[in-house]
Amino acid sequence: MPSVRTWTILLKTPGLIPLRRGFILKHICPLRGHHCTGEFTIMKRYVFATHHSMASGLKDTMEFLTKSDDPIYDVSAYMNEAGDEDLAAVVAELFSQFDPSDTVVVMTDLMSGSVNQKFFPYMNGHVFLLSGVNVPLAMQLLLADEEELTTDYIEECVQEARNQLLLLNTRAADEGDDDE
Repeated sequence: MPSVRTWTILLKTPGLIPLRRGFILKHICPLRGHHCTGEFTIMKRYVFATHHSMASGLKDTMEFLTKSDDPIYDVSAYMNEAGDEDLAAVVAELFSQFDPSDTVVVMTDLMSGSVNQKFFPYMNGHVFLLSGVNVPLAMQLLLADEEELTTDYIEECVQEARNQLLLLNTRAADEGDDDE
């Protein structure tokens, strides 16, 4: 049974939660309002976390392609030139908003990057951390039902996303050879 709790977000700008200088955490309210107050059920959450603004672009693309009602967050790290953000504090603040029983899928850009490393302490049986995110992977995970979000299913999604990475120049040349 899903957990139900009261979650209040007061936003100065619709859909935007300012955290610290240089960081932006955006949230799509599950109730589709800009000022969310009330009781609702959260079962799965998605986080895009990358260097600079790739995360916000992925979130925007996923909103367009999937029309998902699940909460999607983005953490765009190192947005200021000084690079003095406290990424660990941003990640801790993000996870403090989640119920411990929520399924959370975190997708980052680089496996050994500082952004990915800050999410390591949160991994467990229902908090999944993936690196090297691409659109096919994100889309497949966002469209999954909660009960599908298992380690085995996510591994299958990762393999399928790898299969989507192709150099079409060589593929087109190979297919052209078959025509003769």
